Amino acid sequence: LNFRPRHAVALSNFTILGGALANTLVNLLQRDENGQSMIDWNIIVMMEPATIAGTIVGSFLSKYLADFVLMVFLILVLAALSFRTLDKGLEMFNHETAQGPQALP
Repeated sequence: LNFRPRHAVALSNFTILGGALANTLVNLLQRDENGQSMIDWNIIVMMEPATIAGTIVGSFLSKYLADFVLMVFLILVLAALSFRTLDKGLEMFNHETAQGPQALP
């Protein structure tokens, strides 16, 4: 689509916002077996200040950094998150493999 990095990041953030709103609306009225809300509001209260601070810092960096530097940062973040996901997946695979066939439902 040939978006510049700062426009692509803004579009991505808007898409994530839409998904988050849809998930919140779907889960808002859902309850677990104890009648508690499926949404843990205490975790949200703890996480949101850091999320908002990160968004503000990212917004300022996006305005003042060159596109090349912004792309390098985005690639580094993507690589770090990909490595963490792969590491966690391999850890889970090894754990389930060690348990043998009895671990399967």
